[in-house]
Amino acid sequence: MAQHYDISFFPQKYFREIENSFKNKFEKGVQKTKYSLRYFYVNDERAKEHPHDIVLETSKKINNEMETFEIHFDQSKNSITKIYLVK
Repeated sequence: MAQHYDISFFPQKYFREIENSFKNKFEKGVQKTKYSLRYFYVNDERAKEHPHDIVLETSKKINNEMETFEIHFDQSKNSITKIYLVK
């Protein structure tokens, strides 16, 4: 089982940059990113935190290592609720 770490608790500057980058991508909704090759739709009900949750997975490079992130998007609010670093 993978460990999920909420990136809002990390004080490092690059986590704020990653968070802002994701928020800018999802500003207009999830439809353009949901079917993108960079974001993978997680079709597992266990990953959802609430009924309106869409879970997407992507990877970004941090300190020369590829890290996996899980993005939780609320369809009813049309915004990102959580971003997790997956280890």
